[in-house]
Amino acid sequence: MPTPYGQRGGSSGSSSRSSSTSGRSIASVRYMPNGLFLALETPYNKQFLDTFRRSIVPKKRMWDENDKVWYVVRDQFEKLTHMLEEYFDETLLLEFPQQDVSTDAWSKLWLLSGAPLEVVRAVYKALSMLNHPDRGGDVEKMKDINVAYKEILGELANGDS
Repeated sequence: MPTPYGQRGGSSGSSSRSSSTSGRSIASVRYMPNGLFLALETPYNKQFLDTFRRSIVPKKRMWDENDKVWYVVRDQFEKLTHMLEEYFDETLLLEFPQQDVSTDAWSKLWLLSGAPLEVVRAVYKALSMLNHPDRGGDVEKMKDINVAYKEILGELANGDS
């Protein structure tokens, strides 16, 4: 999950199925039909693998040599996404059921729930500049951003978060 601010660590390694030709390192997490596992594909990155092996215990992960993919128990998703965000430029979430994809106002603005007002305003401004229809952005996307921003401001004003 990309964040609108801050730098991410890059990958130093050879490319694989998950990396793009533009030099960006891209990881993918695929939701498995059984609902128990996630399939993880990443370009080779020694630092990521060391962190991955230290953070996720062996009984919660398994390497498949034939498919060149890690299978991770689904309850490790949040920990996994934080690691991927640190080591790769982008993470693709593939074939996740709609109910598992967050659509709340905070996630629409790429924010953690309860972010300070200054951060909310800065992110809103940045997303507005990127998605404004007068600058070539999508009208529907801009409407979603505006609605999410108003929702968050309402929560912050009412002290709900």
